Amino acid sequence: MSDTEEDSTCSDSWPITEDWLIEVLKKHHEVRSGIKITDFKVKQGCQDGVNNLSDILSVSVVYEFEKDIEPGISQSLDIVIKLLPQDPFSRYFVTEAQFDLREIKFYTSILPDLLAFQEQYIPKGVGSMVISVPTCFYTQYAPIGSNTTTSPSSPDSTESILVLEDMRSLGYKGANFTTGLTLGQTEGAIRAIVTIHALSLGLKIKKKVDLNEKYPPIEPMGLITHTDFWCNNLLFRSEPDEERTDSCTILDWQMVTYSRPTNDLALLLISSIPSNTRRQHTSRLLDLYYGALKSYCLKMDVDIEADLGYSRNKMECEYRQSLLLALLLCIGSVDIAIGNAAAEQRLLDVLRDFYEEGILSLEGYV
Repeated sequence: MSDTEEDSTCSDSWPITEDWLIEVLKKHHEVRSGIKITDFKVKQGCQDGVNNLSDILSVSVVYEFEKDIEPGISQSLDIVIKLLPQDPFSRYFVTEAQFDLREIKFYTSILPDLLAFQEQYIPKGVGSMVISVPTCFYTQYAPIGSNTTTSPSSPDSTESILVLEDMRSLGYKGANFTTGLTLGQTEGAIRAIVTIHALSLGLKIKKKVDLNEKYPPIEPMGLITHTDFWCNNLLFRSEPDEERTDSCTILDWQMVTYSRPTNDLALLLISSIPSNTRRQHTSRLLDLYYGALKSYCLKMDVDIEADLGYSRNKMECEYRQSLLLALLLCIGSVDIAIGNAAAEQRLLDVLRDFYEEGILSLEGYV
């Protein structure tokens, strides 16, 4: 499990200049000139974390349009800037695994494809699905050693930059890892991720897109997964509303990949919710996910039971297999829980429950 925008290391050494911010704003507003910045503030956007997959800066900028484009009217924008970590080891780890490129590709390739597919295939009368992720304002990627020309106002040493909307300015807040997610927050997270799962499955089935080839598991339910779906990568509105699909927004798509959807569910449920909630409500939460997936896919004229043979029982079997991968991810990130009595106990409870339920004896996981 990786750190999130709120829990990564921070960089105050990278100079955020007015000229560079103007370039970002021009790209966002799709204009070539005519933007004047009246004020901007840069601060650390996070606290020291554990895996250091990004350095984070938070920027608040006030600007206005010059000439005849709404002259004199000030606008403001709060953004988060994700950079490669300054630590040499973390930087090497991120660039070798291409975590930075994966997240950039999510916002510049995968997300636009899903939105375009929804626009084309879902009738307006049945209602569109909300993809609850931050708006992307700017990206820059230049592999180390490449001859790619970077922006003249950005530092030569920075190979990748991702500029996203700061969702905290819209009222979203991080979850408390120590206490874990509430049942309402967990339901909100499931509603948020199932939209991505359903649209990517619909894209594969309706347009016959080979997702594994297009976005380098098991068929027929291989689809786009977050793969690091736990509470530190989620932000929530202060008042979760089961009628809304944007009560939770999903951050940090650095590990986005093609796999089975239950991988995301399993990691969320064993890493991020209190043991009693997990024990009492797992079946209900799986029902919620399956019902939403089936309903969303029907909007695209895809019946996951009739067309794909994917029943509720089949999903539960795959969920049990996904639990092993989720457990390995938790163990690999055990330093997150060490020293945190509540988190340590949650992990011990998971191990005890898995042993008693026979999960640890499963064979043939793929």
